[in-house]
Order: sequence, then structure tokens, then C-alpha cells
Amino acid sequence: MNIEHENTIRALSGKELLATNQWWCAFGIHIWVRWSKPYQSTRGLYTYVEQYRTCGCCGKAQRKLLAKS
Repeated sequence: MNIEHENTIRALSGKELLATNQWWCAFGIHIWVRWSKPYQSTRGLYTYVEQYRTCGCCGKAQRKLLAKS
């Protein structure tokens, strides 16, 4: 989903809009959206519980590992 679609959804739901300027992203300063709900996945013998978030401007994603069993 691109930033224009995200801002349209946010505007319709009454949330604050994301910035559309990618200039700061070039310097590593990102506008992060909230972490997703914990997501459980199985890879090989391990089960992972993870969360994801993305930058509202450039789409860069981060992953946070909550548990590995």
C-alpha cells in the first residue's frame, strides 16, 4: 500500500495523516506506524512470535522478534 492510499484510509477513520516527504528517510529518520499485532509463524522446527512496522513515507519495514520456541 502506498502513502496516498494509507492517508486516505486514515483521513476517513479520523486518524492523523502520515507525512509524504521522503527527504528525511534518506538520512535514516523514518515516520513509523504502530507495531502490528503479534504474529505467530512456524519455520522449520521453531515457532516465532513477531511484530512488524513500516515507515509511512518510504515503506521500509522492521521486524521485532518477541519469542522463539
